[in-house]
Amino acid sequence: MAERYYVSVEVGDIQDSRFDDHFHYYEIDASKQQMEEIESILQEIEMTEYDPKPILTSLNEENGIEAREEQHRLLTKLYEKIYQLGTAETKQDIRSLKILNQLH
Repeated sequence: MAERYYVSVEVGDIQDSRFDDHFHYYEIDASKQQMEEIESILQEIEMTEYDPKPILTSLNEENGIEAREEQHRLLTKLYEKIYQLGTAETKQDIRSLKILNQLH
């Protein structure tokens, strides 16, 4: 059964209610399994943000490009999932970002 959740991409957080007015939350209706998928994507994004490999190999531009491409892939995957599960307002918010080409 789907329940209402609030996802903040900027914080990498999921709440049962809007937790902080300083952050933007996307409203979604999701099952427990769908929430676990979103949590997994958020964890992957966090790992790529704090991965020391791009810093340690910063002289090798190819590694930096690969890290940025991985982050982009994960963010796209996250926004696609939020869009899929989102309320009408959430879908409109994501469409306005113009980050998911297939939605335009």
